[in-house]
Amino acid sequence: MTEIALPEKALQILNGTMAERLRAGIAAGAVPMPPIELVSCLAVMAARDASESLRSKALLTLQELPAQVRITAIQAPLAPPVFRVLGKFWTLARDEREWLILNNDAPDDVVTEVARHESDARVLEILSGNQTRMLRHVALVEALLGNASVGPAMRAKLEEFFGRAYAGKILLQQGLATKEELAEDEEWDTDLINAVADAPHDIATDHDDIINDFINRDEAEVTDEEEAARLIAAASDDMEAAKSDNPDMNNLRKAIKDMTVPAKIKLALMGGKEARSLLVTDGNKIISSMVIRNPRISLKEVQAISASKTVRDDMLRSIARNKKFMKVYAIKLALVENPKTPIAISLQLLTQMRDSDLKRLAKSKGVSNNIATQARRMVQKKQQKH
Repeated sequence: MTEIALPEKALQILNGTMAERLRAGIAAGAVPMPPIELVSCLAVMAARDASESLRSKALLTLQELPAQVRITAIQAPLAPPVFRVLGKFWTLARDEREWLILNNDAPDDVVTEVARHESDARVLEILSGNQTRMLRHVALVEALLGNASVGPAMRAKLEEFFGRAYAGKILLQQGLATKEELAEDEEWDTDLINAVADAPHDIATDHDDIINDFINRDEAEVTDEEEAARLIAAASDDMEAAKSDNPDMNNLRKAIKDMTVPAKIKLALMGGKEARSLLVTDGNKIISSMVIRNPRISLKEVQAISASKTVRDDMLRSIARNKKFMKVYAIKLALVENPKTPIAISLQLLTQMRDSDLKRLAKSKGVSNNIATQARRMVQKKQQKH
């Protein structure tokens, strides 16, 4: 976005090189000027003139200008200082606020300030629909989410969009997914993928020092069968209860509690085993789903998650859609045995079970009735063939 320069007369006011008599005439609206130049001069004078009386007079004149004069200026490429004065000018009519937030030259911080205080549903709808600006400027989303006038439906839509968009941005930037791979996932639509890919800047997060600490920390891969069995048993019972009480884990747990959604997503995608174990049960489904996209996650961890009765069912769906995970028999078995796995997925995977596991599932009290019944039918059918 190219920054627009101030008109010459506005620069003279800013630099203090314009005679006071001319400044007084402009402040009173008595000097004929085109709308863009007039609004720019009044805005600069209201904010920066050396004379307190002229500052007050300029602001009053700006407020009393015919709405169409201000709209003509607001629709045009204006210098950032002018937009900043207008952004704090809460007597702007709704039409004027609409044109301000629709102007691509309006600074992100100005639009964010409007979003923080806006109460009109139509203006809020326009603000929440500007995907490019929201991807570029995280504070805009946070301002909307902090606005009491934003209703539950819009809030949920914003949270879903922002979480999904930020996750997609990280996946693309870190080479963890391509646009084509995201397009194959039903959770990303084409418009969202293109908006994410075209966003000119990375989306900043808070708590980067803590995140980097837990990203860079060395962790031993779990290869011992006994440790894997412990993980699976812990996941099946209660993943939260199984978490370590060591100081580092407690520090991370406290840090995560205070993190924003972007920070949690980044940690889920790039953090170590400790972070993954905490975020896999996060209440936000986007955050928890990013755990299994973390390139450092081991197959044994995925197996433990597949067996867990505390994770969301959409997490289990994501595991079942992953071709790499579905090459591992133990993960498929864990999904079939987990009563939280969607029944359609369990029935599909049941056809890939070994005979010994089918017999066990047919008698199991821990699986759903549908799975046990289908397993018995499959066992009986195989016995009739022999």
